[in-house]
Amino acid sequence: MRENPASELGDRLVREGLVRAEEMVRARTAQARTGESLGTVLVKMGLVAEDKLLAFLAERLNLPHVNLKDYLIDPEIIRLVPEKVARQHRILPLFKIENVLTVAMADPLDVMALDSVRRHAKCEVEAVVSSDAAIQEALVQYYGTSQSLADLVEGIRGFTEEAAAIREDQPQRLQRLAEGPPVVRLVNSLLTQAIQERASDIHIEPGSEDIRIRFRIDGRLREFARIPLRLALPVASRIKIMSNLDIAERRIPQDGQVELNLGDRIVDLRIATYPSIHGEKIAIRILDRSLGLKTLGELGMPEALLPRLEETIASPYGLFLVVGPTGAGKSTTLYAVMQRVRSEDKNTLTIEDPVEYKIDGLTQGQVNVKAGLTFAEGLRAMVRQDPDIIMIGEIRDLESAEIAVRAALTGHQVFSTLHTQTAASAITRLLDMGLDPYLVASSLEAALAQRLVRRICPHCREAHTPGEKIRKDFAVARREGVVFYRGRGCKQCRGTGYLGRVGLFELLSVDAQIQELIMTRTPADIIQARAVSQGMRTLRDDGLDKVLAGLTSFEEIIRATFGHSAEE
Repeated sequence: MRENPASELGDRLVREGLVRAEEMVRARTAQARTGESLGTVLVKMGLVAEDKLLAFLAERLNLPHVNLKDYLIDPEIIRLVPEKVARQHRILPLFKIENVLTVAMADPLDVMALDSVRRHAKCEVEAVVSSDAAIQEALVQYYGTSQSLADLVEGIRGFTEEAAAIREDQPQRLQRLAEGPPVVRLVNSLLTQAIQERASDIHIEPGSEDIRIRFRIDGRLREFARIPLRLALPVASRIKIMSNLDIAERRIPQDGQVELNLGDRIVDLRIATYPSIHGEKIAIRILDRSLGLKTLGELGMPEALLPRLEETIASPYGLFLVVGPTGAGKSTTLYAVMQRVRSEDKNTLTIEDPVEYKIDGLTQGQVNVKAGLTFAEGLRAMVRQDPDIIMIGEIRDLESAEIAVRAALTGHQVFSTLHTQTAASAITRLLDMGLDPYLVASSLEAALAQRLVRRICPHCREAHTPGEKIRKDFAVARREGVVFYRGRGCKQCRGTGYLGRVGLFELLSVDAQIQELIMTRTPADIIQARAVSQGMRTLRDDGLDKVLAGLTSFEEIIRATFGHSAEE
């Protein structure tokens, strides 16, 4: 008859004098009550230090003691052990060589756990020693949100059947289910995990068979979970209730917002629904106020550009634009600019959609289309408030553009954003809106274009030789004696090789020569060439500098500056 693994471990610890016999009796009683491993109970009760326990196991059993942070585990290996088994026995699969699977355990004497893994993985199993806390953390890391949500979904199997039976004309029944503990826990778990993963957006997307949940992290969407399609209606309704939207209306898009208080953190969620053939798709933008506002010096601008930018925004009048595609970080830069220009002796007003961060010393207003407050209406009201500085969240149409440039021409500082690809194309965009060239030439002081690229993970950064195509396209990649880097992929970056983002910038200042080109409606590429000849460094130039500094990769620069010349 096989010896109980807890008894074997306990007897060894008592024989070695690490734990007294009477203490072991108490620990075994607690272990029987909680169901936890004996080693975990001993550590929690303070009867033995975890490092001593691990050292004892590694030495007496002649097993390696591993640091899980040093491992990047292949998803195929993770799939060999079901999440339920891994969590139940606190086992993490590490790697497989031929027919032997190596797993990390806090209690390698737990032969029943090893037998369970052997049955499910259908191969031989060997153990190495790691701390229980490290294994628990790694289980969350590698099994991910989908596994955390899977526990919740499994516990509400009967609930999903009730949810599937709800008709569209039963809003009260739907609200009751949406406010029930099962759905509340599910949605809360989803939001919490997204915030922990540094996600900027959550996408909840009903399909023909299930609901796909994706997080946008460092600008890229990644799938984190799939849950039963029958939960689409109650999950959508729960999110709508949180953001004061109409749960009975599923035929048209809706927008809302909610503020989450997470102890010492306040997180704003911007909710947008979109009706699809399989149910309502929901996009949630996450704005974590605890991260705080960045200053101009923290944006990662080139050292030579920052003084020019500060000189430009110090002008007492004129229009200054921050331009780039959606997700390029324009609002972050605009808020940094507003922090720099605000002053006790200046009246500063804003019209935003929405107000993302509150800044002391500014009178901030928010667009409310339902009430008739558009960007244009807000601008008209602001110019009657004796402003010195005006900030417009975005110039979207001719009406708001005309008011903005006329305000800039009448002695006001006007700051705004515009959706264009380059600094020069901001000029042609304003002209395409219908503004007269003389208005643009006379009012525009400068345009700052920017992009965000992923930053190479500092935890797994390694020297790297660029491939043949990169060396062909970029002369800088052929330089002798230059070390280039890439991210190998690790636990901290979830195997992507990237962690966080850094900005690329180009600043086009409007001087007399650029004004002449504007007056003749010169194409953006010619304006860009003229600015470069005058010393402007482009987005790609800045990107290559950041590659040389080991901050990002050639691949990220190519992605972010697609359409720019590949040659230096």
